[in-house]
Amino acid sequence: MSAKELLKRAVFMLLGICVTSFGLEVAVKADLGLSPLTTLAYAMNHIFPGVSLGIFTFLQQCCYVLLTVLLLRREFKIYQLLILPCSFLYGYVIDLSAMLLTSFSVSNYFARLVLMLLSCVIVAWGFSMILNSGVCLDANTTFVSALSKKMNLPYSRVKVATDVITVALAAVVALAALRLVVGIREGTVISAVIIGPMVGFFGRYISKLNW
Repeated sequence: MSAKELLKRAVFMLLGICVTSFGLEVAVKADLGLSPLTTLAYAMNHIFPGVSLGIFTFLQQCCYVLLTVLLLRREFKIYQLLILPCSFLYGYVIDLSAMLLTSFSVSNYFARLVLMLLSCVIVAWGFSMILNSGVCLDANTTFVSALSKKMNLPYSRVKVATDVITVALAAVVALAALRLVVGIREGTVISAVIIGPMVGFFGRYISKLNW
């Protein structure tokens, strides 16, 4: 891979991170539930409102990196630590998007549903950009891949299991601290079902890019 191609792919990946982060904040505005991966950070943000969703998202990503290191040990490659600055950018853009969308709100349920579906499209597009950049995977994907390898199980099964555990943990934490569940609604189920196939759909087109 030439330096020019690597630079193009890196920029493409960074744009993908920004797109994905913005899509997440659109889902927050829809207020119909977030994707499983985001529910825990969202719950923590409600428990500790002085700490932004972006920061909690970054901390959650850091935990995935730590778990990956513990799983892979010597198999973990130093270059994979690039995930950390990428995760920081991810969290930063979430907070920046929140600032940009501060005055934006919808109250009609149908409009919120459309907005939630739009967020799924945005997130799927951004995630496809990250995956097809070939530069660096996100922290969760890297962790699930490592766990899948160590358990000798298909990635899809491990991904579903980790998502379910994350949602359950978010619900338990929120109930214990707030006496209510936040960020887990019909949108959580819908996003869990449709984002994966959309990532594959967009990926078929993005993979054809001439770098």
